[in-house]
Amino acid sequence: MNENQLAIEESSLSQEQRATLLEAMNKGLLGEQFCQLVMLDDGEDGEEPSFLSEVSEQYLSDATEHMTKLREMVGDGTKEVDWVALDALAHRFKGSSCNMGALNVTACLVKLRDLGKGKDLEGSREMVEKADEAVVELRPALEAFVAKK
Repeated sequence: MNENQLAIEESSLSQEQRATLLEAMNKGLLGEQFCQLVMLDDGEDGEEPSFLSEVSEQYLSDATEHMTKLREMVGDGTKEVDWVALDALAHRFKGSSCNMGALNVTACLVKLRDLGKGKDLEGSREMVEKADEAVVELRPALEAFVAKK
């Protein structure tokens, strides 16, 4: 058993959450950084959402907002792209994705920044779509950690 698997087994996660996390890690959706968040989690005290629940919920909310803005920025070709703003947003979103351990999302955003620096509009549009697909694929795994309201 590796260090991450041991941390997962010793965590306050439910059996369902453990299974979801291991599956997401095996698919390459979540990485070691998410395991670090699991280790920081204080568990549920019955009254307030756990740290892991809060950061997962915030990430999903931010990801939805960031993806909407990225799609608007690359647009449909009717207006000029603000490449500096695109790079800044992709950089912020990449940072939060990396901190969450969202491997595929992070990889897409690294590529988007490179494409944006080359002002490759078509490539940037395609990478925004790939990033969106990565967020959609990741969402169910992270939703397993959000406290039910």
